Amino acid sequence: MGLLEVLCWLNSTNRTSTPIVIETNCMQVAKAILAKPVNKTEFGSIIELCLRILAEFDNCKVSFVRRQANRVAHELAQPTHDVIKKYKLAKSNLDELKKLGACILHGVDATKLKFDSHLKMRRFDRIIFNFPHAGFVKKEDNWLMIKMHKDLVYGFFKNARHMLVANGEIHVNHKMKPPYTNWNLEKLAEKSFLILIECAKFEKKDYPGYNNKRGDGNRCDKPFYLGECSTFKFTSLDAK
Repeated sequence: MGLLEVLCWLNSTNRTSTPIVIETNCMQVAKAILAKPVNKTEFGSIIELCLRILAEFDNCKVSFVRRQANRVAHELAQPTHDVIKKYKLAKSNLDELKKLGACILHGVDATKLKFDSHLKMRRFDRIIFNFPHAGFVKKEDNWLMIKMHKDLVYGFFKNARHMLVANGEIHVNHKMKPPYTNWNLEKLAEKSFLILIECAKFEKKDYPGYNNKRGDGNRCDKPFYLGECSTFKFTSLDAK
């Protein structure tokens, strides 16, 4: 039950006197918490455990909200759940990033970065896109598939250039054999008022802990073949 997981997490963190309101869109759970007398079923045992944890807080309550009102929280949580479901090491990696103070966002459209509410006011020294890919629709050498990839990268470039600090850089790791060379990253960058300042050989060993994974499908947690790859480094023409 989601409520029990939340309470266990709260119980494991440093408690404060700050009022805590936990909202649930399950009326049965909310009513059971308020009623307090519990039945001897599995559901009742879970509610009883929730009540025990709640009793350890000075100012914590559970309230019912309709699903529509809880929609934003649900939509924010869903992408995280999807990532954890796809990749076996995702949860431990996300937990480690949180401990290090990283800001983790999911479900961000790479072609609309400058409009994202969490990003539009921020500027970065480096913006990195590791092996961009538009999805598995056709074979990689199909003209439609290549167009989809190019549209993705072009949209990313157009947005990312507005999010750089002065002399900031955009890095794209990319394969160096056909059909991937047909994307023509340099031309896409030029159309976005970016200029190539370096093309360095990509060596996976230079990134300890990095594991390239497929983006989707039944084999999403499997690595894809890298082969010869490079890191394309761009900066805004305004910086030159």
